[in-house]
Amino acid sequence: MGQAETGELGVPVNTTVSLKVGPRGPVLLEDTIGRKKVLHFAKERQAERVVHAVGHGAYGTFVSNGDHSNLTSACFLQAGASSDTFVRFSTVVSPAGGADVDRDIRGFATKLFTQCGNHDLLGLHLPSFLVNDGLLFPDVVHAIKQEPDSGFPSFGTAHSTAYDFFTQRTESAFQVMNVLSDLGIPRTSRHHGSAGVSTYRFINAEGATTLFKWYFIPKLGYRSNVQDEMSKIGGKLPQFQRADLYNNIAAGRFPEYDLMVQLFPDNDSFMYKNYDLLDPTIVIPFEENPPITLGTMTLNRNPTNYFAETEQVAFSPANVVTGISFVPDPVISWRLLAYDETHHYRHGSENFVEMGVNSPIVPVNNNFRDGLMQMYLYEGNSASTPNNIGGIHEASGPTAYGYGNQNFNGRIGRYEFNNDPYTQAAIFFNSQNNYSQQHTVDAYRLEIGLIADQNVKINFVNKVLNSIDNCLARRVAYGLGVPLPAAQGT
Repeated sequence: MGQAETGELGVPVNTTVSLKVGPRGPVLLEDTIGRKKVLHFAKERQAERVVHAVGHGAYGTFVSNGDHSNLTSACFLQAGASSDTFVRFSTVVSPAGGADVDRDIRGFATKLFTQCGNHDLLGLHLPSFLVNDGLLFPDVVHAIKQEPDSGFPSFGTAHSTAYDFFTQRTESAFQVMNVLSDLGIPRTSRHHGSAGVSTYRFINAEGATTLFKWYFIPKLGYRSNVQDEMSKIGGKLPQFQRADLYNNIAAGRFPEYDLMVQLFPDNDSFMYKNYDLLDPTIVIPFEENPPITLGTMTLNRNPTNYFAETEQVAFSPANVVTGISFVPDPVISWRLLAYDETHHYRHGSENFVEMGVNSPIVPVNNNFRDGLMQMYLYEGNSASTPNNIGGIHEASGPTAYGYGNQNFNGRIGRYEFNNDPYTQAAIFFNSQNNYSQQHTVDAYRLEIGLIADQNVKINFVNKVLNSIDNCLARRVAYGLGVPLPAAQGT
């Protein structure tokens, strides 16, 4: 049965569920054991990214398509606004040197260099997430990476630790199916989009708020490989997607992506119809809430130095401009802490934000002084705020960053979500045509067939796949040579 969890000093603890103000309230900094877990995880690798190590990037321009001041005061979404961008595409599982065509979740992170500061949009090419609590992020990454005893496999999730975790945390069912469908092997970076996964908050100049989910939709449409194509391309040119993007930009064929958002009323429930806006494993179908377009990004310039730009770029969901804020989603809450901490560790200094590809185009005024790699030359004899000797003073007024009007009242505790983890996976599977369904079944058979532990195979088929769709479970079980599960309730 394993061992009961303890902290680093031997005290029994629970770090699988965040400490919150009531079941729908924000995560608390008082969760010291959770904070230690996330900060430790952020420093588990030196130099190489813990996830998203394999990547490629490009510069571009984002242009707002109109006046969106009714929604937000964010400067890059106002009439006539144009902002330079840097985008990094990546895969999650593979270590540095791996292929970028492998079946995997893709990262699609965008840094906007706006006239009101840098704003980062961190997305995945699939609209869901594997876990619904950020305290589980270290665990899911440990599970999908190479097994700790053997050190392999390094380039995928086809092993016992991954599928044992997916069986224990069934909110992963939809995202795992997404990855094992044709969507999991996009043909190029020009043919997949990005989804912010979590819900965010718009705030306009009058203080009115609207919740939203954002997406980048490729104007070229969506294209995928099939398994054999992926294997052949990866064997001949592991960095195929990097080369494809670079060569197309160099030839003047600039990919474009529309920034679209779904809008939701901002109320204390954080629900839209029956969809939970605080659970990033839940997707609101476009049929239920059609998105609107706010602007278009065009990638039009290649980096000139892969290391200095594509590798040294540092994204964080905490990098937001005035007019955009957060909701108490326990995944984004921990990501706000973890990303900056990871970059501090990877670059060796808190001053990584001063590196060229990370630095803003607007003046920076603060007392975040000294430290390794400090590049700003602070002048004058004032080093504190407040002061009355010509130094830095606090920002105020409509341009100062605000969080919107939020009120929370609840008993502090660790609260699990109780959302149905299977229905959206079942809808997705049954929406596929016969060819796509067979590709998904074949991918499950390939992945699960490589698992060494027979009990993990059987448990995943019976608990997860059979809860999604009995026909799917039986087709996969037949290919694996394990007992065919009976339909639930029979």
